[in-house]
Amino acid sequence: MVAEAIFLVSRVVVGGMFLVALVSKVRDLPSFRSALRGFRVVPRRLERPVTFAVLGAEAATVLLMVDQTSAPIGLAVAAVLLVAFAVGMVRVLARGERVPCGCFGRSAAPISRAHVWRNGLLAATGVAGLVAGLTSGAGPLDGPTQLVLSLFAVAVVAVLLLSDQLLAVPEPPRRPEPRHHRPPVDSPSTGTTRKR
Repeated sequence: MVAEAIFLVSRVVVGGMFLVALVSKVRDLPSFRSALRGFRVVPRRLERPVTFAVLGAEAATVLLMVDQTSAPIGLAVAAVLLVAFAVGMVRVLARGERVPCGCFGRSAAPISRAHVWRNGLLAATGVAGLVAGLTSGAGPLDGPTQLVLSLFAVAVVAVLLLSDQLLAVPEPPRRPEPRHHRPPVDSPSTGTTRKR
């Protein structure tokens, strides 16, 4: 029962995130290619084929999640992709560069540790679902249980997507520090007051 629940929730969460990411990237391919360029992980001449390779891998992941028998393969592919994305993000952070994530198409939020943690969490969810799918031996969950777990998983997806929107909110501008009026300084050589 527990393994089947983990398997279902992980399929919906990971599959849902990949579906939203895929649709967002397809709707704005230039932004995704620009983000990919910012990662500096592939030569310029390979950007186009790598772009379509990533989209193809994400589409395959979503399709594999639909069927229960192929879902473990989809979860494994998703975990590999998520780890690869996280490694690229860590490299960007190590260089100290401000590069948009491009996870869900156009985004003003530069890559941060929160993005890395989110990818790690999703990768762990995929691995947990993979293990649960391979070890579960009980029959399928009943209808009401599937509905409740699916709604819970959709809520998790919504929260993760909201977190991406919150990361894109720019920080409020800092107020300049007030300049205090300094008294005139006496010149030691002449004994006269020097104006600043």
